[in-house]
Amino acid sequence: MPKVPLMFVDIEAGRDQAYIWLISVLIEGRPDSFRSFYAETSSFEKDILNHFLSYRRTFNDCTICHYGGFDERLMLRQLATYGLDCGGLVGWFDLQSAVKKSDIFPLKHFSMGTVTDHLGYKPRHPGLNGSSVPWA
Repeated sequence: MPKVPLMFVDIEAGRDQAYIWLISVLIEGRPDSFRSFYAETSSFEKDILNHFLSYRRTFNDCTICHYGGFDERLMLRQLATYGLDCGGLVGWFDLQSAVKKSDIFPLKHFSMGTVTDHLGYKPRHPGLNGSSVPWA
């Protein structure tokens, strides 16, 4: 695990992953740091990316943490689409990789749902995920 505070980032995109419609951020140990950047339509995507980058700059000492490769890949792709500087977004920490390497969980698959099921977490809205929420 990184020795600096973690900035947990979760990104949501539609089924076709054409644009990011939600970026949620929480800084480890700082419940007041929670932010959501929401794009009602694809025309607002560049705006939320810029807002996220500005927010990130205020917490440069944090390591960006995500689960699986989706968030990092999509974020970097969309920043490149708009020609936005991704220099402050290097060195993401993938919790899924850490969980797999830890050998703590006797699982064959390490999706977020599989791990949270194993831990006994009961979602408030079973069946909803980042791809299905916009159509729910």
